Amino acid sequence: MEVATFGLYSPLALSQYGIDKEVMNLGVGAERIAMILNKQEDIRAMVYPQSHGKWRLSDREIAAMLRINYYPTTNEGRILMDKIITTCQEHSDASSPCEFLIFKGEFLGKNIEVKVVEVEEGTKLLGPAAWNQIYIHDANILGIPTKEGNITDQLSLKALEKGIPTDISYMDGVTAQAAYKIEELVVSGEDNLNLRTTISRYISDINLILNDVALSYITGQNKVIDVRGPIFCTITCEIQG
Repeated sequence: MEVATFGLYSPLALSQYGIDKEVMNLGVGAERIAMILNKQEDIRAMVYPQSHGKWRLSDREIAAMLRINYYPTTNEGRILMDKIITTCQEHSDASSPCEFLIFKGEFLGKNIEVKVVEVEEGTKLLGPAAWNQIYIHDANILGIPTKEGNITDQLSLKALEKGIPTDISYMDGVTAQAAYKIEELVVSGEDNLNLRTTISRYISDINLILNDVALSYITGQNKVIDVRGPIFCTITCEIQG
């Protein structure tokens, strides 16, 4: 293995700079020395460990790197988030068109009215994937229905049996973002908010964010992030007075 290169400069080249002494150049490859010291076989694994290195993240470690992105910053906002979750759980199968009052009263110094609504006829308040739970299995991130009868693919069945549950549902992300946006609404001077979540295709659609290290690992291992599904949740807020 080539560790270094060295040699004498040409006297002709040196003479052009007024140098009449012999000059030797020694170039040591830092990566090569590091390979020897660390007993590595592939230089790429040291320079580009994210794509060539032999490293592993456990499912539990990946689960710890997945979190809700936008989250209410105030105590009132977190209480409102819980109210949104509770109301949506109580009425998720209600036939549409329908609307349900979540909260009416003072919030961060202003009077607001918050509702969950579905104006389209012939459906339900929430879509069938709204309460899907996020599991990590064999470095795959999967959104799995809460009712086992709705699970048909083998990967999801294995994740339900052997995977790591994150205790995060699609609606956990949606309602956290709604409460966060309502906090913003109150301080921004605007007077209404209509937050519509339709179909989830990416984790950002359900207000989740994944650490770049975990994302690189999942991509490098040719694993999947599958959080697809219809949510169809509309949360509105109006500032009154």
